[in-house]
Amino acid sequence: MVGRIFRPDEDSVPGGHRVVILSHQLWRREFAGDTAVIGRQITLSDALYTVVGVLPDDFVDFPFPAQETDVWVPVMMASEIIGVDVLEARTARACTWRSHAYAKG
Repeated sequence: MVGRIFRPDEDSVPGGHRVVILSHQLWRREFAGDTAVIGRQITLSDALYTVVGVLPDDFVDFPFPAQETDVWVPVMMASEIIGVDVLEARTARACTWRSHAYAKG
């Protein structure tokens, strides 16, 4: 892993922290494995997010290991990205969403 995971404060305020963790595969494919990606901004759903980490190559996308996920954001960003109530999303037994609005920034 490069960088870090989300801090508790980054998942405590709805819409409060535009941070993202990249999959190892996206990091290698789009950023050539450059560790300087930490601190850079990328665009998700027309908003800038700061890259804070890259997951290890052997990370399993639980509970959906067969689906490839490229980026993770704090659940508290759900309303900004897909327009769902973040408190409902945070307490749901299984909550996932996919966004294909990624662009290198």
